[in-house]
Amino acid sequence: MLDPYQTLGISRRASQAEIKQNYRRLAKELHPDRQPGNASAAEKFKEIASAYHVLGDAKQRSKFDRGEIDANGNRQAGYRPPPPPPKPGARKQARPASSKAKNPFGAKQASPGKTSANFKTPPQAPPAPKAEATVEEGGFNNFGFGGFSATDIFQPLFRKDKKSPPTRGGAKQRESDLDRRCKLEIGLLDAIKGGKKRMTLTPGQDVFVTVPPGVEDGQIIRLKGMGEKGKGKTVGDALVEISVKHHPWFVRVGTDIHVELPVTIQEAVLGSVVEVPTIDGPVSVTVPKGSNAGVRLRLKGKGIVDTKSGTRGDQHLVIRVVLPDNATGFEKLVKQWAPGNDYDVRGNFRKLQE
Repeated sequence: MLDPYQTLGISRRASQAEIKQNYRRLAKELHPDRQPGNASAAEKFKEIASAYHVLGDAKQRSKFDRGEIDANGNRQAGYRPPPPPPKPGARKQARPASSKAKNPFGAKQASPGKTSANFKTPPQAPPAPKAEATVEEGGFNNFGFGGFSATDIFQPLFRKDKKSPPTRGGAKQRESDLDRRCKLEIGLLDAIKGGKKRMTLTPGQDVFVTVPPGVEDGQIIRLKGMGEKGKGKTVGDALVEISVKHHPWFVRVGTDIHVELPVTIQEAVLGSVVEVPTIDGPVSVTVPKGSNAGVRLRLKGKGIVDTKSGTRGDQHLVIRVVLPDNATGFEKLVKQWAPGNDYDVRGNFRKLQE
């Protein structure tokens, strides 16, 4: 199991700001859309995301440093938290040596809540609604997705551990030993909207898994009592790891959606109104006159709903100017226009070399 500190290339004394900075740098370098078809980069991208899930949150990081959880964020078998300190000002009462002291710290663990979601496909009206696009930044100084920083931050896992009851022999058997691990592959839109998905746990045993809205790649959903059977009445759980499939258009970054928007030369130079896909259906967007490759447009409120705050992210469009397949007529036009219209697009390169 990889050490999350080593995965992110940081020391154990690194600050939270340094952890975040290193994660963003690595996520930007290894993002699947920047290295398409590179299986090794995709695997490393998942590793750094998992490491950041553990170290990016100060509380999770403290749990890992204490040995309470492992590198995947799962509770370590056999870990016992230290008893809480006595309350300040508590009165001390003398007791006879023969009296038995009661443990004031014994408390039952709260049962985890159940997550449910109703999934309905939103109807799409025939005419595409018009969305207001805000120009953010861009130009030839931006590459890929306009230089945005990937900030895939995994939400807390949908799981809570529970001690197993003692078996008939008096020995305790932990449920983690009986848990069954499996994967459920879903589409990006299913992950965003949520719903019920059918999967096979074992041959002949199909179950419906309630996928909560906004679930992320690598997140765990716990199915109580669906694991292996132990001694007595002890039964483990099924730990379903969500695997989100790559979408041909949408790239998820936190609660934001990024889409590369191809436009023609005419649309980029003269401006135009084009139809753009969103997670809610197509909308009409105005491409400003004179839009360079790499210019970013923002569709406010067209991203993913944050399940904690209820606020919604944005959709970012990155313009990509596409030349025509048959450019014969266009070449003639450019040759006529080129004399006397030279302009410098690589000046920054020379400045760096000087």
